[in-house]
Amino acid sequence: MPDLSLEPLNGGGRNGKAVYAYRIYDLKSSIAASGTIVFVRRRHSFRIHPCGIPSFWEGQLLNKFNIALDGPAGAGKSTVARLVANELGFVYIDTGAMYRAVTWKVLELGILADQTAKVIETAKAMDIVLQPGPTGQQVLVDGEDVTDRIRSAAINANVSLIAQIAEVRELLVSKQKAMAASKGVVMDGRDIGTQVLPDAEVKIFLTASARERAERRYKEMDKPAITVEQLELEIARRDKLDSEREVSPLVQAQDAVLLDSSNIPLQDVVGKVLELCRAKVTGGT
Repeated sequence: MPDLSLEPLNGGGRNGKAVYAYRIYDLKSSIAASGTIVFVRRRHSFRIHPCGIPSFWEGQLLNKFNIALDGPAGAGKSTVARLVANELGFVYIDTGAMYRAVTWKVLELGILADQTAKVIETAKAMDIVLQPGPTGQQVLVDGEDVTDRIRSAAINANVSLIAQIAEVRELLVSKQKAMAASKGVVMDGRDIGTQVLPDAEVKIFLTASARERAERRYKEMDKPAITVEQLELEIARRDKLDSEREVSPLVQAQDAVLLDSSNIPLQDVVGKVLELCRAKVTGGT
């Protein structure tokens, strides 16, 4: 009989759920299967048996797969992707943060967005690290935590200009592909399903009206020095830049599921994404 080993990924249990990495070994002690398993607590305690799972836990056995989540600015991609990754025990990768990190570094050095050669040189010399933090993903640039600084108005105004530089995209896309090579990744951005992970098992294009996205951004801002109307215009401008750029434009992949989050509660959006994942791994049952 094959053996089952489990390794806790979230401390063995949180919010009534426990996420484990599993390996199933065949009779020759070779790995026959591996992936992630999510348990939902039904009792106050449990034991893991070497060849089975206790009957008072129910779970969904998931083989590793990748999820590509694309969409325009302010659609809620990062929040949804992070929550979905947490539910599945997958790794969350915010590709937008990488472009923002390059933009931050460029502006810090006093380089203009149209100084293409200097931008490319700066991007190549940078060390960008994405790592889990106490309140979400942390972004380090050359060892410096810039998580909060890459969300400023100046970054918002310039990131699309930096992101449309072909050499910058090629550099970051290469890093992103490497991050997802082992599967079990939820990656969000503008061109994940079309360029970065065209073979992703689950593809979603998340959108919302420009007004809805502006209102969300406004509520997130601390003492905003801008109106909702101004934010809406800025978002519309960025949509135009992202969708009309020559390199990797913002476009829905042909096999992506369109999900409009306007006037839909966050947890319902997350639930719809998880339903799509469940349908994928269970063959639609």
